[in-house]
Amino acid sequence: MRTSVDKRIKNRLTAEFIEQDDEVLREAKKQLLMVGTGFQKSVWNALMEVPYGTTSTYLQLA
Repeated sequence: MRTSVDKRIKNRLTAEFIEQDDEVLREAKKQLLMVGTGFQKSVWNALMEVPYGTTSTYLQLA
């Protein structure tokens, strides 16, 4: 019984932290000033599409 309660608490806290991280990232993205050539800006935009917590290579972005 106790294990299932602990698991529910852990799952809920994990979901809340993920939601909070997503909100912080959305706000941070709004505040970025991307300057550069058209190509550089397209790279910045591609980088912004990489989901939080994942990795990507330059080849995958190209």
